[in-house]
Amino acid sequence: MTTWTINSLEELHEKSGEILAALSVGKIYGITGNLGAGKTTLVSALLKTLGYHDVSSPTFSLVQYYDSKPAVYHMDLYRLDDEQAVDRLDLEYYFSKDNCYFFVEWPDKLKNLGYDIQDICIKKIKNQRIIELKK
Repeated sequence: MTTWTINSLEELHEKSGEILAALSVGKIYGITGNLGAGKTTLVSALLKTLGYHDVSSPTFSLVQYYDSKPAVYHMDLYRLDDEQAVDRLDLEYYFSKDNCYFFVEWPDKLKNLGYDIQDICIKKIKNQRIIELKK
């Protein structure tokens, strides 16, 4: 497991290159943490490191695509309440690509679908964020 302790938003941006270096293109990363822990903020910082600055939350669109280098698919499955809703997303289409990063918030919605998901857990402790990449 790799762990980063983040004390501020500026520090998150400083360490985002280090975090990206620990990730692999083509893998699915499930980002977990309580509401407000910083899941979308983490993805935004990673995208800025990749040179993409116009980032928005996929809470309502469910899936956001960013034509960064490499490309990023950012998914937020929080609002999906059953497996049929997840099936309608056509995840095979997205996950068949091997030249992208895949970041999925609320990945527990995918647990019965057989995807190999690597966990990124964000814990908020007072003003700190602890980011753990579980290998």
